[in-house]
Amino acid sequence: MRSGEKSDRNKVAKKAAKEEPEELANTHYLKGKIYLDSKTYAKAIEEFSAVLKILPSYMNTAELLARAKRERDKAVDVHLRKGIAYFQSEEMEMAIKEWEAVLELDPSNKIAADYKDRAEVIMERLKRIREKQAFSGEAPVCLACSIPPALN
Repeated sequence: MRSGEKSDRNKVAKKAAKEEPEELANTHYLKGKIYLDSKTYAKAIEEFSAVLKILPSYMNTAELLARAKRERDKAVDVHLRKGIAYFQSEEMEMAIKEWEAVLELDPSNKIAADYKDRAEVIMERLKRIREKQAFSGEAPVCLACSIPPALN
C-alpha cells in the first residue's frame, strides 16, 4: 500500500468519526421532533436528552426538550385533575383511565399511582359489598361513603 492511499484512508476515517456524532445527534433530534409532534412526550424527552449528551448545543434541542417537558406536565395535570373529578363523582373506571394516562406520560408520578391504587381498592370493596347485597337483598351502598378520608 502506498503512503498516499494510507493518508487518504486516515482522512476519510477522521472525517467519518467527526461526522458520526452529528449524524447520531441528528437521528435522535428528528426522532424527538416526531415524538413531540405526536405528543409522545416521554420518548421525545428521552431522544432530546440523548442529543444533548452527544452534542450539548445541537440546534434548538434544549428548547425542544424544555417544550416537551412543559407539554408533558400540562397533559399530566389535565389527566390528574380529570381523574380526581371522576373519582369525586364516583366514576372509578373513568378515574383509573385518567390516572393510567398520567402514568403513561410520567411513569414515576406517585400521585397518580396512589390515586389509581386507592380507586382500585374501592372498586374491589364495592364489588364485594354489592355481591353481598344482591345475595341478602339489602339496599345499595353509596360509593362516596367508602372513600378514604385522605382523598376527600
